[in-house]
Amino acid sequence: MTPRTLARLKILVADDNALLRRGLKEMLGLWGVGRVVTAGDGSEARNLLCGEPIDLVVTDWVMAPVDGAALLRWIRHAPDSPRPDLPVIVLTAQADVPTVRAAWDAGADAVLAKPVSAVVIARRIEAVLRRPRRPVPAAPRAATPPPPPGEALFPQVAGHEAPRLSAAPGTPAERERRLRLLIALDRLEGVLDRAAPNFAALRIVAADLQHAAAGDALQEEIVRSLARCVTRVDPFVPAFLDTLRAHHAGLRWLVTREGEATAADRSLATCLAAGVDSLIERHPIVEGTAWEESEAPRPPRGPRLLG
Repeated sequence: MTPRTLARLKILVADDNALLRRGLKEMLGLWGVGRVVTAGDGSEARNLLCGEPIDLVVTDWVMAPVDGAALLRWIRHAPDSPRPDLPVIVLTAQADVPTVRAAWDAGADAVLAKPVSAVVIARRIEAVLRRPRRPVPAAPRAATPPPPPGEALFPQVAGHEAPRLSAAPGTPAERERRLRLLIALDRLEGVLDRAAPNFAALRIVAADLQHAAAGDALQEEIVRSLARCVTRVDPFVPAFLDTLRAHHAGLRWLVTREGEATAADRSLATCLAAGVDSLIERHPIVEGTAWEESEAPRPPRGPRLLG
C-alpha cells in the first residue's frame, strides 16, 4: 500500500488489554495509518463504529463485558450496523479449531494467534484490504436456544446461538475441509511473510494444503501446481515467492467465495499451472544442495543464461 493510501486509513483496535491496545496503536501509526481509534471491549467498539467511518477492525476475541464474537455478529447482522461488510481481523490467544471455526463462521476476514508480531499484523491488514471481500455470512436462525447465562450480547442479536459454521455451504464434512484449508492458507501466508522463508516449512505447508484440499477438484489442481513450484523451482529466483503468493491468493479466493466454480476460476488454475511450468523450465531446482531445505544464504553462483 502506498503512503497516501495508508494515511487515509481509519482502523479500530478493540482489546481489553490496555497495553496491547497502546502497542497496536503505536505500531499502526509507525506503519503510516492515518488514524487509529481504540476500544476496551465490544460495546465501546460498537459506539465508535456508529460515530465515525472505519475502514477495518482489529478485535480481540475474548473480552469483557462484550466479547469479539458479539461485536462481529453485530457488525455482520445487526439492523443498526453501519457497514455489514466491514473488514475484521480477529486476534486470539486461543487459536484452537473451535475458536477459529467460530470466528470464520461469524464473518472474520482473518484470524491471528497471539502473540503476533508487528510485521505479521501489518501485512495481514494489507492482504485483507487488497483481496476481494468475502460474502457476508447468513445470520443465525432466530429460533435458536437462548445464550448461556452471563454471556454478553448486544440487544440487536440477543437470542442467537454461537456460530457453528452454519454460514458455510455443504455437508459438515465439507465445512470441516474448508476450515482446514483456511487454517493451512494462514500458515502458508505466515511462512511467505518471513524475510527469509523456510523452505522445509514451505514443503510441510504444501503437504497440509494437499490434504485439506482433497475433495474439491479445482482447489486440488491449484494446490498441485503450488506443490510443483515448491519442490521443482529454484527458490532463489525472484519469481518463486511471487508465484506462491499468486497461488495463495487464488486458493483464498476460491475458499471464501460462494457458488460453483466458474470458467474464470478454471482459467485462473490453468494460468497458475502454466506459470509454474515456465519456471520449472527456466529455473529448475538444483537437487542435493545444502541450502535446499535451510534458511541459510545460498552460495554464490555464476550468471545464468536465459533463453
